Amino acid sequence: MSKKWLSIFGMTTMLFLVSCCRCPASGLNERLRQDFRPIEATVIDVAQDTVTIDSGLSDGISKGNLFSLFQKGRPVFMPDSRKILGFEQKKVGVCTVTEVRQNSSICKMISPESAPEKGDLAVRFGELNAAFFVEHRPSEPELPGGSLQDILPWLKWLEPATAPSPVLDSRSMNALGIDILFQVKGNRLFVYGPGMTLLNSYNLPPSFVFTNENEKESPDQQGDGAVKTQLQGIQLFDFGKAKIIGKLNRDVLQVQICDLDGDGQLEIIYLMKDELCIAPYRRQGEISFKKFSYPACACSFSVMPGTGWICVNVSLSQAGMTSNLLQYLHDSLKTVQDQINLWLAFIDSDCDGNKDILLGQSYDRDRFKGKKIFLLAPRNYGIEYIERADYPADFNINSAVTAKIGQDTCSLFYVSFDGFFKVFGKGRHLWSSLKPVVSNTKCCGPANADLIDLSRTGAKDSGIIFNGTIPLPKSRFAPSLLLFTEEDGQYVLYQAEVNQHGTIRGISVVNGAILAAVSKDTQVNHKNPQAETVIYTFPIP
Repeated sequence: MSKKWLSIFGMTTMLFLVSCCRCPASGLNERLRQDFRPIEATVIDVAQDTVTIDSGLSDGISKGNLFSLFQKGRPVFMPDSRKILGFEQKKVGVCTVTEVRQNSSICKMISPESAPEKGDLAVRFGELNAAFFVEHRPSEPELPGGSLQDILPWLKWLEPATAPSPVLDSRSMNALGIDILFQVKGNRLFVYGPGMTLLNSYNLPPSFVFTNENEKESPDQQGDGAVKTQLQGIQLFDFGKAKIIGKLNRDVLQVQICDLDGDGQLEIIYLMKDELCIAPYRRQGEISFKKFSYPACACSFSVMPGTGWICVNVSLSQAGMTSNLLQYLHDSLKTVQDQINLWLAFIDSDCDGNKDILLGQSYDRDRFKGKKIFLLAPRNYGIEYIERADYPADFNINSAVTAKIGQDTCSLFYVSFDGFFKVFGKGRHLWSSLKPVVSNTKCCGPANADLIDLSRTGAKDSGIIFNGTIPLPKSRFAPSLLLFTEEDGQYVLYQAEVNQHGTIRGISVVNGAILAAVSKDTQVNHKNPQAETVIYTFPIP
């Protein structure tokens, strides 16, 4: 959610007052203030993805400058007299200057949040996310001559803990939600904009020595080795080289492979929009299924391996939702209880890798997932209520796992009901992604994410892999396999795949391998694309 403030005295005046704090003076500091000082302008023309503003060379505008665009929002009243104090400013998006004239400039929209209009307020370098890195590691924004937070206070400086991933390219920078990156390399300070476009660079005196405790390298990670380590993390799963072990000739919503009923044999469970199917995996046998009648729209399922328990969550369009408690035993599926007005999911409560409790979550019409969480138990006669459970207010039971990643104690890792990846431990939030990591679906809200704790798979390193998305320009998203881990005392979120070319519908760990089910369209002809789901296998990393 974008920040809002009152436009009462004018943006430039407010920012000028803030920037007059006592900061250590230096030539570098003054250059930074001048190069990134806020300048107000007005949008005077809009044409597709470009806008024209009424400021140019005469006002100090340069090609490559970034402008945040704002529109007048709701009025703000005095509590007693109802006199209007001012108006909230709603952020429209960010644009970059592509052409500068004497008294005007043309800007291209690069991250629109809504449609720009004539009369919008444009502020150079206003309300942009900024981060400071020493080489490839986030650091406090401290220059030897003073803090960048004091030198450029109008930027929204990100804490190192909220920008933990190494920024190696434009895709990583975009994934972290960073608009401006200040990066020290050797004895120079480089400043990059969206797309890793170089905005400016500055020489640092030889006496300016930067240290970062997280950059201390072991003897086998000197020089290029440190960079290679980061690149290996990003390309952990190469779908172009993976082995294909199976296909489903249909587009599915969710897939899981496990020993569902504890008989020592594997089953494949897959969910389509109107049907749940359970079939023997890579062996002969009958397919069991549970159908859902229109207008039901299946959202997700959750299983308790080894017990036969499975629950399915179904959206009823604008009429709410319902869930079903099922049990699969002896190759037969039966309905134990239906029409349950709660989202249901099995989770591991104590970091031992076994899903041991059933949670229920209330329904909310606006955001699908409600704030009330209940501890339940599956019984042969149906759901048994145990007690009200205490979880974070934005918890999403369908995308969660407990693990000990970077912590001595068991922590909760989950995708919130608004799509952000979060870490909760010791009674507080320890980390959050800057942008949503899953897409939003029309029927069910945030897409389901399978979170797999690598430490329970025999992997060399700990971490959590899950199917999510990475942001693209123009508010678009691309499906991706993500890796969340801890390095040198900091949490790191990687894009962990290459050559995926489809949407991951599920991740399973089977017989010492990681299986990923990917849905994709096979083009039979230009009018008749045929959907299929391909199952890939990877060795444990």
